[in-house]
Amino acid sequence: MDTAHERHISDISLTPGKTYKASTPSGVITLELGQQISIDLSLVDSNQVPLAAHQVFVQLTHQKTQQAITFTCNEKTKDTKLGKKSYYLFLDPDASAAEFDYLSGVYKVDLIVGDSVIKNPILWHMFDVDLQFIGVAGEDTKRRITQATDISRQESSSPAGSKRASTPSAIIGFGPTSAKPEINHLFRTPEKRAPPFLALSFTILCLLPLLGLIIAWSTIGINVSNFKFSISNIAFHAGLISICYLYFVYWCRLDMFTTLRYLSILSVPTFLAGHSVLRAHVIAKQATSSVKK
Repeated sequence: MDTAHERHISDISLTPGKTYKASTPSGVITLELGQQISIDLSLVDSNQVPLAAHQVFVQLTHQKTQQAITFTCNEKTKDTKLGKKSYYLFLDPDASAAEFDYLSGVYKVDLIVGDSVIKNPILWHMFDVDLQFIGVAGEDTKRRITQATDISRQESSSPAGSKRASTPSAIIGFGPTSAKPEINHLFRTPEKRAPPFLALSFTILCLLPLLGLIIAWSTIGINVSNFKFSISNIAFHAGLISICYLYFVYWCRLDMFTTLRYLSILSVPTFLAGHSVLRAHVIAKQATSSVKK
């Protein structure tokens, strides 16, 4: 559309999935000053059933600097006869020159469609257009033009970068193309363990008192005359044996927190039973002393 002369230039029919090539030598649509682009589209599935999408965008990406600006397509009034929902975008480059940061050149025009019911979002390179602006480009855009041949140095966006979408990134273009150095993670060196001989000697020293007790019992016998088969006695000694077995299992395979949880369960009844046993023993001793007197 040419608003300067108030006349319609031409209509272009696009084939979904294919990039339109203009009749110019470069295949790019040339848009002169005062001309606009109007894009109309409707969505249907493979069975020609109309679709509605929540996200329909048209993104223009500068081929040299990879700076991109995205426009939202507006929804047309639904055609009740055809049952289709249409979308349109009216692009006036002159009015949007500041959004483009007055950066003239060839732009790639992509259609982006996404919705929760669409399994594979649509990214369609529709055509290329040559836009010319009257105005001075920003300093950052000039720098990006200068560094366009070294994309690894593209670090910041243009003044309109906050309105520019990713894919490609509006901030760093496509980024460095060389592979980054490999990161080799170094784990902490394990603590040195004691020599096997020293560890075995320590184990034997810990078991010597138990061995001495067994030898003494076998020599002088076991005095169980004061042992009474009461509930508290049996519970106390069973608790002691269980705690000793828990220490053995902890040494073999349990972790500290699991051991403490089991120990808290065993220690309470063992303590209560032991208190009852000692109390009964003191009472019995006092009764024996009073009888002797």
